[in-house]
Amino acid sequence: MAKYINDFLGTNIKVVGVQSELADAMYRSYHAGKLLPSSREGKTIADGIAVREASEQMLPLVMEFADDIICIEEKEIIQAIRDFYYNPKVHGKKFSTSEHFSYKYPQRTLPANKPSYSNTRPLDRIEGAAAAALAGVSHLNYGRMDIGNREHITVLAILSGGNIADDVFQKIITK
Repeated sequence: MAKYINDFLGTNIKVVGVQSELADAMYRSYHAGKLLPSSREGKTIADGIAVREASEQMLPLVMEFADDIICIEEKEIIQAIRDFYYNPKVHGKKFSTSEHFSYKYPQRTLPANKPSYSNTRPLDRIEGAAAAALAGVSHLNYGRMDIGNREHITVLAILSGGNIADDVFQKIITK
């Protein structure tokens, strides 16, 4: 969708995907221009993006709509979860998340079974996939994406997901 906005508004939005080093199939496939499996074994904390093989259907879409795919180390994902918990601010603004509920999923609909409901709440934790996006910001290759002067750009990292097991989360933040 972001790429269509470029055409409509004349903007220069770039889309960058982020993968863990332990599930780097799309990273490898994107840069090779053909399907390749993940190069490493192991379980990533970013289970929401733990794809071991890129699909024939997805690779052409990623090639068309992504400007880059970057790969980050597992320790960077873990550090991003920790950093976000202890200091969830950027430029003095606390992150928040929008919760959206729908009539399609009444078990999630609040309050009193209204057809739709939206609420913003403070975000106190992120899961591995969201942390990968946050950690990936420091790996952006501004030159390769032809963005220009990085002092005059806005970077948006979509931190989607706060569903991390309590015991895993506690281990990460107490280390």
